[in-house]
Amino acid sequence: MVQPPAMDKYEILVYYDTIAPSYGELYGAEQLSKYSASVRLSGRSRILDLGCGVGLLYEYALGLGVEVELYVGIDLSSESLKELRARYSRTGLVEAMAGDVDRLPIRDGTGFFTNVYSFTVYTCGYGNPEAVLRVLDLSTAEDVAISVMCSGREPECPDGLAAVRWIGRAEVLCKLPRDPQA
Repeated sequence: MVQPPAMDKYEILVYYDTIAPSYGELYGAEQLSKYSASVRLSGRSRILDLGCGVGLLYEYALGLGVEVELYVGIDLSSESLKELRARYSRTGLVEAMAGDVDRLPIRDGTGFFTNVYSFTVYTCGYGNPEAVLRVLDLSTAEDVAISVMCSGREPECPDGLAAVRWIGRAEVLCKLPRDPQA
């Protein structure tokens, strides 16, 4: 995915509101390839998707046959959230929340999620994933993955996450290290 030039949050909101109806066509295949290389879901999952867009991660999870107990998607774009709600309006299962991923509209210390993901949101000049990770209680999370994109320099993972692999030309996958013996 080509990252738009550096924009402020309002410009990002307008951009994604504009492309929401065609987001799947424009970026769907690329996002799905990132999910298949990065996402590890168990048979039953409670997913927090930061920068959820139109809900492609939820679609991916369903395609794997995962029992999604709850999917909470947070995005700036109201039009993207409308698309997500229109496609997946099963009461109680999908929550689409308008919000800034740097100022989560959820309580501090929430440890309810088994899986926390954010793809194609954070860049070297946009966002503060460290602050977001401090808000969440990740002690019970089974999988935490955030991608960071940069053009012109190598992306760095947020504190507490380790670089696992490149998932794009200028995008690195960062994961919460887990004890393999646990």
